[in-house]
Amino acid sequence: MDVNSQNFWLVLPGLLQSLADCDFAVIDLEMSGGVTDRDDSRYSGLSGKELSYAMAAHAATQYNILEFGLTLIKNPKDKNSEFVTTTYNFAVNNLFFQDTRDEYIFQRSQERVINFSVTALDFFKKKGVDPMTLNGFEGEHRAGVPFLSRKEREEAIEQAIRDRKFTRKRRVRVSAREATIKKQSCLSIVFEALCGGNFLDLIDTVELSVTLAACPGWRNNIGDLQRHLNKCQTALRAKRPVLVGHNMVYDLTFLYDAFVGCLPATLAGFQFRLLAIFPRIIDTKVLAVHINHVDGNDPLGALYNDFKHGRPEITHALGFGYNVDQGRAHSAGFDSESPPHPRSPSDLGRDERPYGMADGAQAT
Repeated sequence: MDVNSQNFWLVLPGLLQSLADCDFAVIDLEMSGGVTDRDDSRYSGLSGKELSYAMAAHAATQYNILEFGLTLIKNPKDKNSEFVTTTYNFAVNNLFFQDTRDEYIFQRSQERVINFSVTALDFFKKKGVDPMTLNGFEGEHRAGVPFLSRKEREEAIEQAIRDRKFTRKRRVRVSAREATIKKQSCLSIVFEALCGGNFLDLIDTVELSVTLAACPGWRNNIGDLQRHLNKCQTALRAKRPVLVGHNMVYDLTFLYDAFVGCLPATLAGFQFRLLAIFPRIIDTKVLAVHINHVDGNDPLGALYNDFKHGRPEITHALGFGYNVDQGRAHSAGFDSESPPHPRSPSDLGRDERPYGMADGAQAT
């Protein structure tokens, strides 16, 4: 399912329930750039996995997430049942809202770089953006789902707390700022749910209830909605799904930079902080290389041949999958289905991101 700014809030209650029910969450990101020059002086003295992390971390600070793919998998109740996957493809909005005075003031206080490489122009072209003039770029971007990192939210909240010491007029401004934070934090709700964090504080339940009430067939009241959200958060705090991906070093660094904050300077520091957020991570490429000793620049062919036979029955929930015939390779949602739904290399395209995630970041 494609998710954007128009349908995000309508999709959210069901998405949170699917997250609470799932056992595995497969992620894939499409970025506006990634590969950096390994001969850059900033990498002097680094090699192996330390070099891979440094390159990925630098790329994450320079470029942006364009799409966030998420495929949720629930273990079958018995061995004869199918694994069912539910896939979401989120278009990401890296810009800030400017619909109100407070939103305008808020975005001016933020320092978020919007950047993309030449190779990302083809992605924008497919979205209808003129690669030469970038005509249509802002409209395409704003159609996505916005987010704030934990660092951005914490700084805004700290400022709001300081402001509470002032006049009643200032308190009105603080309320407006809190509303701005919630409006801007849509995709942050998904991230916090994924890692068992507190996402309830990011949801205006009254506004969400009003939005859902306009949908045909919606009969629950605000109390029912609040109980549903509480139940989902409690379940996710008790059992976070295993995070899965293929060649995840870039996905994880971009995810951390966007939704948490400044990346640690060292690989060891990153591993420590990452595992506090996602204690169970499986990188299917690292796993396959470790078991099968796959070599070469493009091991997808070998992996496909190894795993296309004897795998369990897997299907996607109606309306929540992507078919090969749709030609969606390098769409984050399509690609996030790849680990649970092996496809041929021609369907997937080349595995372009550098390999090198450290073993410590692959806890199972």
